Amino acid sequence: MPKMYLHFVDRHSDLCSVNISDQHLHSVKEEDFKLFDSVVYVNAAENHLSLEPFRLFPAIRELDLSLNELAKLWLIPYDFPYLEVLNLSYNKLSSKDILTLGIIPQLKILHLTGNDLDSLPPDLTIPYDPLDWFDDPFPRFSALEVLMLDDNKLSDPCVFSSLANLQRLKYLNLDQNSFTGIPYLQQMESSMLEKSEHYQRSQPIIRQLKQPIECAKGEIIETFLSDFNDSRMSREQTYEEEEKVEEQIEENMEETIEWKVGDQAEETEETETETEEEEDEEEEFSEGGFIFTICSPFPSLYS
Repeated sequence: MPKMYLHFVDRHSDLCSVNISDQHLHSVKEEDFKLFDSVVYVNAAENHLSLEPFRLFPAIRELDLSLNELAKLWLIPYDFPYLEVLNLSYNKLSSKDILTLGIIPQLKILHLTGNDLDSLPPDLTIPYDPLDWFDDPFPRFSALEVLMLDDNKLSDPCVFSSLANLQRLKYLNLDQNSFTGIPYLQQMESSMLEKSEHYQRSQPIIRQLKQPIECAKGEIIETFLSDFNDSRMSREQTYEEEEKVEEQIEENMEETIEWKVGDQAEETEETETETEEEEDEEEEFSEGGFIFTICSPFPSLYS
């Protein structure tokens, strides 16, 4: 068993950081936490502790409880009033537990890596007011900016509908899940694809891949078809067709240019012939001391 070293401070308020990771702890003295009113960071990873006791640290801002076999969380509004970073990776959280975490008011960064999650609540931002106690229902995840959901078992495209109302979300990690499709968002098409030089090329693919999918509560979202290989093949076929069209256009342009060059050559020959005839006529009319100039009835193409 790892050794646990004792450290002393003159005053409780002198302590601002705590590291009790990998100590195989199963319980803590909750009443003592209130005394350490300056603790802002706690690393309690790799133990067997629960989340709720740490709410008694008055000023805690960052908490690591990864690898603690956490399940069935229970919080109330105003718990963890200053907590901004929470790491609950590699625990046993459920979809309901994630909704519980939403009431932490200042939470900005949430790590949920490796919790074997196979679904999310239909809407992560649904207000908290179970008994209609509040005049204004308590918002969920109102400050969340970073959400780590990698290494789970998520596969339903409706997960993206669950995340859609996280207004402040800046970074989302869904790596190492089981998704086979990407949601089609109308807003993305209008704001991003229109600005892309490949917008026109992408339209046939989007029309082929777009299909409605029904989510919880009857909500319908449009998603791309699930098979990425098929989408890649469709994209390659589209590019091949476009290349064939471009080649045909180039051939037609070459034929048109050849035709125009031929016409111009014929016109040049005719013009040279007419010029020679005019010179002969000028010579004929200059014998009597007068010079007559014969003008062509048509303007020259090269004047």
